[in-house]
Amino acid sequence: MKNLLVILSLTILPLFSFAQNQPIETFYNKYMQFSEVSNINLEGWLLQMVASYTDDSDSADLIEKITKLRVMIVDEKGLVAKSDKINLMKGLKKKGFEDLMQVRDGNSKIDFMLRESNKKITNVIMTVDDGDSFILLSLEGNMSWKDLKNLNIEVDGGEHLKNIPRA
Repeated sequence: MKNLLVILSLTILPLFSFAQNQPIETFYNKYMQFSEVSNINLEGWLLQMVASYTDDSDSADLIEKITKLRVMIVDEKGLVAKSDKINLMKGLKKKGFEDLMQVRDGNSKIDFMLRESNKKITNVIMTVDDGDSFILLSLEGNMSWKDLKNLNIEVDGGEHLKNIPRA
């Protein structure tokens, strides 16, 4: 009986993981079909390999705590519907994400959201909307507030991560 429960738990566990990030997956799946959309998706072993090539031990430690990094860049004005952006943010809040901060820089609106579990940051979301393009960055892992100060991702929009408040 215990073996059956263990097998059932291991089978169902990935479904809960997907359900926690469903708003992000739904958004990605809707827009990835367009040629104006670029996608970067790094997971598991690839992130570990990146960590092994960095000379900065703080950065390597942080990269090892990240289990998934996704960046979607939409370079077509008006391609992402305003209602889809609103639904994404509402969906994230329903899944336990909290607003960290919002920055307006000229025409750009930058939103940071995160989700915590057991005093660890498990997800960081950043959206950048400047009217002409839209960027969605999603990080999954097991990070601390201290780890966020070392976060430096060199992709379009990554420079906005420096705006995250330091605790």
